[in-house]
Amino acid sequence: RITADICSRFGIETRILPASDDPVRTIVETADGPLPLQHYFVRDKCAPAVTGFRYDGAAGARINDGILAALSAPSLGAVIICTSTYYILRIETEG
Repeated sequence: RITADICSRFGIETRILPASDDPVRTIVETADGPLPLQHYFVRDKCAPAVTGFRYDGAAGARINDGILAALSAPSLGAVIICTSTYYILRIETEG
């Protein structure tokens, strides 16, 4: 419901679904040790060298029911899978 509300407020008509309704925390592995994503971005201003990422809770997270329904819909035209933050995608692809 939160994702749908955000889309509505911004006038986004495309259906966007979160991967899961279960909590999954992004942990940034750095040369200085592991940091929660928000600490890495805000507090540390992306300064520590990134060595990897960990997604705490992902192993036990259940797929969102809306995704299961959408994948079986005959009208499905496309599926786009993306990271929550463009900056993370750049780090993962550019190293």
